[in-house]
Amino acid sequence: MPATVQPALPFGGDPVAEIPLPKTPLIVVIAQVRFPAITSISREDFIGPFQERIRSRYPVLRQEHEMGLLVGPKGFVPSAATTQVWRFQDKADTWRVSLAPEFVALDTSAYVSRADFLSRLGEVLQAVADVISPATFDRLGVRYVDRLRLDGPTDLGELVRPEIYGVATSDLGTAQLIHSVCDAEFSIEDAILHGRWGVVPPNVVLEPLHRRALPVASWLLDLDMYTLKADDFNPQTVLRRTEAFTKTIYRFFRWAVRDKLLREAGGEL
Repeated sequence: MPATVQPALPFGGDPVAEIPLPKTPLIVVIAQVRFPAITSISREDFIGPFQERIRSRYPVLRQEHEMGLLVGPKGFVPSAATTQVWRFQDKADTWRVSLAPEFVALDTSAYVSRADFLSRLGEVLQAVADVISPATFDRLGVRYVDRLRLDGPTDLGELVRPEIYGVATSDLGTAQLIHSVCDAEFSIEDAILHGRWGVVPPNVVLEPLHRRALPVASWLLDLDMYTLKADDFNPQTVLRRTEAFTKTIYRFFRWAVRDKLLREAGGEL
């Protein structure tokens, strides 16, 4: 049986053993590697060999265009420039590889384990190295998004620790909490962990990555760890950094939640 001791601190210390959660609150996991632009990726004839390398797992190919954003006096505004993105999906549309002139990414809504995700990511990175051959990468990021429905019988304070739920479980008198999201950044050596957590009202999605809105209020834990330190595009180097990031994110998750949440998600403690 895996150890169930909740970490006393969110960072540092020994790695925390994974506990499989059949009813996981995870809604999406994504890893992205950005590299200096390779314009040939926009051409069908150029990406054909890459498709053949991964087509057995991701047989569905779709071509999309993403609109860029510019920062102006009124915040972010759409720009005229668009980026062509190739999306390679499995038949169930639960795993997806995205390839664009400046990045490759793997995301899933059917996360099973760290080992499974890293194995799939390693296959994609090796295909990129062999076929696309980026010389370097200048950003590596991993993101885990958890979401809990708040229409069940269990109080949020029984599922997450006080430092995380904050005002969400406070006695507000005659007022009712509608929205409360904390935004925090932590520096860890040459990387940053950007975290957002809190209560989101019904029928609201903070951003497209959070997928569909829920008809009830929910509690969100969005952890994004990344580095801007450039390095050679070596699949094993990228994979080692990605694994280290996933372990840091998982430790924070296990520090943030109580054993009751793990049990309700089907974890064997």
